[in-house]
Amino acid sequence: MLLTPGARDSRDRYDRLLAYVDVVEDAASGATLDAGLSLITDGYGIARYDSRDGYGAHAREAEYIEADAGSPSRVDCGAAPAPQVVPAPAGPAAAGCDAAYPGVCIPRRRRIWTAVTCLTAASLS
Repeated sequence: MLLTPGARDSRDRYDRLLAYVDVVEDAASGATLDAGLSLITDGYGIARYDSRDGYGAHAREAEYIEADAGSPSRVDCGAAPAPQVVPAPAGPAAAGCDAAYPGVCIPRRRRIWTAVTCLTAASLS
């Protein structure tokens, strides 16, 4: 794996390292895989921390932006469905709900043991 500085800034505002990660695929030929480009292309990453975000432009910026525009994470899936509102149970249905949580039914804690019997050697004989 190779870490290559890419832009004017080597750290972001949270002091995280900003660098290209190239994975060596074939040591003999020196062939590498750009891990960032691969993540963007496959939809697992987005093109960020470049001149559009106030950081320095970098050599691979145009390629990253182009890959980001066509990645699966940027596909328009349409509008999100409206959330369904489920009303809290009222009346007899709310009988098992804890009154400390109005507006939502949180089951009341139940006592598992209502009576405790102590077993001794004398009680077993």
